This record gives sequence, C-alpha cells and structure tokens, in this order.
Amino acid sequence: MLSPGEVGGAMAIFGLPEAPITWNEFGTQTERRKYGPVWRDAIRAVAVSSIPDQVSVDNGQIIFSHDDGELYRIILTSALRYFDGRREFKLYFVEGLRRTDFGTEETSLLLKGLELVCRYRFMFLEPDSPFVQESIEVAQPERLFELAASALRELDWMKRDARDARLDDTAVWARLIGGYGLIKKMGAAYYPREKEVREIAIAIHRTKAGAGDLVELRAKLAKAVGDLGQATDALNKAFMVRMMERLQHYVEEESRQPEAAAS
Repeated sequence: MLSPGEVGGAMAIFGLPEAPITWNEFGTQTERRKYGPVWRDAIRAVAVSSIPDQVSVDNGQIIFSHDDGELYRIILTSALRYFDGRREFKLYFVEGLRRTDFGTEETSLLLKGLELVCRYRFMFLEPDSPFVQESIEVAQPERLFELAASALRELDWMKRDARDARLDDTAVWARLIGGYGLIKKMGAAYYPREKEVREIAIAIHRTKAGAGDLVELRAKLAKAVGDLGQATDALNKAFMVRMMERLQHYVEEESRQPEAAAS
C-alpha cells in the first residue's frame, strides 16, 4: 500500500487524492501523467536498493511534483520483510531547499545564469563527461540504467533551478544577454532534442537488465546527446560570453563609482 504519510499530503505531490492506494493502483493512476514513469522508476529504485544483496540504499533519487512546482528527494526511512514474503517500505519526500540571495538582483541573476550555462556545458559538451556521445557509445549496456537515471536527475535539477531563479522567463534571459536573438535559436535547438533524450532515458528505465533492446537504446541515446551537443555547443558559448561581458561591465561600473564620489 501507498499511504499519504503522517505529515502533509504525499499524494498531493503526484496530483492524487489523499488516500491509501496499492502500488498497482498508483501505477494505473499515474500512467498518463507527464512524470508517471519517472516517479515509479525513482520510487522502485529506492525501494529495491534496500534489499539485503544490494550495495547501499539509493537516497539520491529526485522527482518533480505533478505541476512542476517543487522538486523532491526520496528518502527511505525503513524497510520490513514479512514472513509471507511481502515487503513494506517507508519513504519520505523531502522538498529541496532554496538559498537566499543577497546583493544586487542583476548580479545574482547573472551568477545563476552562468552557473546553469556552465552546468549544461559540463554535462553534455565537455569530453570528460559520461553524457557525451563517445562515452555512451562505449558504455556497458548494464550501466545505461545509471546513466539514464543520472541524466534525468540532472536535467530536472537544472529545470528546477532555472525556475527558482526566474530563468525560465525569456524576458529575464533577454536582460542578461542583451536581446532575444540567441534565446530563440537556443529554444529551437534545445527543447526538441532535450525531449528526445528524456524519452530515450525513460525507455531505458523501463527495459529489463540483460535485454537485447539495451544495445539499440544505447545507440539511440548516444546519437540523441550527440545531436543535442552539436546543436547547442556554439549557442552555449555565446550565452556564456555575453553574460561574462555583462558581469565584467557591471564590476567596472561599480569600481568607478567610488572615484566619481571622491571627485
């Protein structure tokens, strides 16, 4: 059974009524939800990781709420096995913390924007990353489950951080980089390819270990991230340069203010 939890409504995270339901019912009711497969895979991964023959408990799974409003980390607090073979798991869904900003709004936005742009670059565009095309092409098929889960988690983190920083608003980005031209190009290059990466990662989650489909899915994932990187590399650099130039300009303006006041 899945229960709403003692404090707050865990089911509200999934857009479901606050009432106990079975795992099968949960699967049925979330089947057509945007994050349904990710929710079920994340919960299953945490639960399965507590079985005695596993190395360690996986408390690093991250999920979005049904309305994209919050990001939650799944924490396993207890696991019981009954004599008849049934297992019971108690999970907590812990909302991600937000940091307080200080100083000027524009410099805070520039810093957050640069962080997001750099994180994306580290993930999909730098050769040492496990998510670049060449690395995925030579990955062992069984490792695809870990890669897919990590990719989805990092994409969700970036999405949440962008929303919290108001960087899901194109008007804010236009302020930071001086116009909408690059934003339009990045949107056209990024969103359809990011969607494809997500869909393939979810397909990997649904595939059983040792299945022949993993080799084909590895090729598809490698090509998808390769296409994503090729389409966004130059644009990513342009975003980075524009924001660094704007930050440098802001710092230079700040350094001239004391001189002007002294004169």
